Amino acid sequence: MISSFLSLPALVILLLVMAGFITISLTVLYIFQNHCRGLLFADHTDFAAIFSSALGIVFGLILAFVTITTWQSYSTVGSAVTKEADSLSPMYKLLDAYPSPAQKQGQVLLQKYITEVIVGDWAAMANGKYNSVSYQLLNDFHQLLIEHEAKTNTEIVAQQEELRLLSDYRTLRLNRLANVKSTLDITMYLTMTLGAFFFLFYQCLYAMKSLRIHAVMVTVLAGSLGLIFFLILVYNNPFLGPSAIQPDEFIKLRNTWMER
Repeated sequence: MISSFLSLPALVILLLVMAGFITISLTVLYIFQNHCRGLLFADHTDFAAIFSSALGIVFGLILAFVTITTWQSYSTVGSAVTKEADSLSPMYKLLDAYPSPAQKQGQVLLQKYITEVIVGDWAAMANGKYNSVSYQLLNDFHQLLIEHEAKTNTEIVAQQEELRLLSDYRTLRLNRLANVKSTLDITMYLTMTLGAFFFLFYQCLYAMKSLRIHAVMVTVLAGSLGLIFFLILVYNNPFLGPSAIQPDEFIKLRNTWMER
């Protein structure tokens, strides 16, 4: 359900999230102002305002912490993906030190692998899954390296360096795959949603002379919370949604290989 929702354009998601917060807030405001007036803060509004400020500070700190954590995780994954793509370039270039048959086979395997990463891996990661085809192609490339019989010192050095680069690359690949899942789980989402509801619910308990002004204030507050929840939602899963990290660096690298 979340995957289908995040497949919508960013503007549509933003409007739907804000509309949901505003609609719920105004509905609660209408119910309490017209049918539960005995619960309103008609007296002692000063004390109610103190509690409102304290509640806002606590909830605001939680939202700020979650938003920053989500964004930092998203940025870290984006940098890791770029680093992973960059690490493939020296592996491909080093194949020039291999004799013609092994060199050609290695280049073809890396070209197939990077194509499978762009097409297969990214489609699988968007659904929270792993792509075994690219994993097998990388194993085939590793098998080619270890089965190659180096005959000169140059080939021996190149083979050892290629294996080292491949080992480093596997670590970067695993790091990308480890971040396929969302940063926040359903428990955190539920906690933040209930916290936002209680905060908005509290703001609807004030007794104001003008219901119109009260409605405007609640609308602005609900819309602001909707903006924050929108940011958390779109950056929570690095490979899903309108702000999903794309394999642009892999595509550029593949195009460079094909032009050689």
